[in-house]
Amino acid sequence: MIARVLGHTDTGLTGPEIGQLLGSLKMHDPNPTDTKWRRLFAAFATSHNTMGGPKRIVTFITQAMSPLLYTGKQDQFVNRQESLNEVLVHVGLKVLDTGQLAKGPKASTLSEAAAHANTLRTELHRRGTHPEVI
Repeated sequence: MIARVLGHTDTGLTGPEIGQLLGSLKMHDPNPTDTKWRRLFAAFATSHNTMGGPKRIVTFITQAMSPLLYTGKQDQFVNRQESLNEVLVHVGLKVLDTGQLAKGPKASTLSEAAAHANTLRTELHRRGTHPEVI
């Protein structure tokens, strides 16, 4: 789901941004012509399997969420942060306003995740609200 958030067609990173981040972290870019989220998923899976853990994925998220990249684009940062936090709450992590990952509450249900994320957008998603309304 992290790959889906960061590789989302409309709200995710651009293809060149993905390539730059993968390259700077020396992560294998298995198929640069694939869809953005599948490209990220494959890179994350390869990294996790090779390194035996999520350390490189955490570093990728931290670099992708660096506030410096969002100068003049605060809404974009907040939207990505909220979307990532909706996913990360299931493993007890969250993206801080600094772009860093930190331990947070852990949710085991979608209702708990929405309560922890505590955003209107999260609740609207949970209720199946049409994307144009959101």
